[in-house]
Amino acid sequence: MYVQESLGTGELRLLAQPLLEASWGLDAAFPAAFVALLVPHVVTRAGKVTALIGAVIALVAVPVTPAGAPILLAALAVGPGLVVAARRKSL
Repeated sequence: MYVQESLGTGELRLLAQPLLEASWGLDAAFPAAFVALLVPHVVTRAGKVTALIGAVIALVAVPVTPAGAPILLAALAVGPGLVVAARRKSL
């Protein structure tokens, strides 16, 4: 997995280099790399449930928590995702 992550990040850097240099800089590189790592996990039902609940938690937490806390709170969505995955395996 480390090798895939490293290669994916390298590919992203090479493909996005003109865009990043032109206007956005590194502010766009890290979220883009995160999305590139996230996309393969959102193909299952459990992944979709986890992503949706995590997004809702983060969006609700943004106005009422300090910076950095919404993403940490969004990690609570892993629980419902595991429940969905376990229920799917038991069927």
